[in-house]
Amino acid sequence: MPQSAQNIDAAFQRDIDEIALKAIAAFGLTFDQTAPPNGGLNDPLLRWVDFTTRYIPMIPRQILTSNKFPLRLPAEVEVGLHRIEHLLIHGGDVNPYQSKGLTLFNDTSGTKEQKRTDGLWADWGMHHLHLPLDPVMPGQSYSGRSDWLLFLMVSKSTVLFIDVKEHGEKNLFSQRDLMETYIRSWPNSAEQFRLKGVVGLARATPFTDEEHRELRTGGVNTSLEVDGKVYFAPSMGITTAVTSTRVGMLCDRIHAYTSLVAKQGARPEWLLQKKVRESGVVSPEFQLAMLVTGDLGIHEKTSVPS
Repeated sequence: MPQSAQNIDAAFQRDIDEIALKAIAAFGLTFDQTAPPNGGLNDPLLRWVDFTTRYIPMIPRQILTSNKFPLRLPAEVEVGLHRIEHLLIHGGDVNPYQSKGLTLFNDTSGTKEQKRTDGLWADWGMHHLHLPLDPVMPGQSYSGRSDWLLFLMVSKSTVLFIDVKEHGEKNLFSQRDLMETYIRSWPNSAEQFRLKGVVGLARATPFTDEEHRELRTGGVNTSLEVDGKVYFAPSMGITTAVTSTRVGMLCDRIHAYTSLVAKQGARPEWLLQKKVRESGVVSPEFQLAMLVTGDLGIHEKTSVPS
């Protein structure tokens, strides 16, 4: 008897979680599953997608610099910056220079809300990279840590260098200056995040860097007014659970597309259904599986004709 669309969907959704769990283990991601049970925070897919969206793929990119450049930096910091430039231009791996929170300290399933994701990235869409004097050695997951950080925004073909700042600066990851630099350096790019028709914020004075940090930590999103224009968070901000809104929406899309595939798979005229019937399988059980190519495939589990 053929599986119903509902049963196939339930099976496929379980398969998605199993695949995500295996990927989490393969990459050594922290995944404690100690968050409150309601709200989906313990879902493996959420943890995996948070990692993959923060991971910077090794693709050659053009580098554009903000109006803060050229900067006068210590010589050893210049060495670290030039190394990052070379890696990005030639498609090298800059992920070892990211925060260790990429794999170790941030966990969407953890009890500590402020540790569930990188707040700067989830809010403003900015990565930060360490600029050590020495390169990553073979076998090292991360570079040495540095007193200086490069703030940047990464797209498929371009990298925007925002600024280089000392790690010890107060409220470093919520400094309004970072967003102001991006908006004023690339106004055409920032236009996509402008709230059209909004002429200003009711608040007479902008939130301080410390206030913005506290609001972000508490799961509260804020808009930003720069030169008479109001902008929302480039990375769509954070949820009340202090996870990335964009990551949550992507997980929702994955689940929705999985349901559509299941609905298609339940149709008797579906090609795989026909092939299974022709092979003599009476009660097929379909599942999603990761192929050696990294793609997802559907196969029938019983595979033994009756």
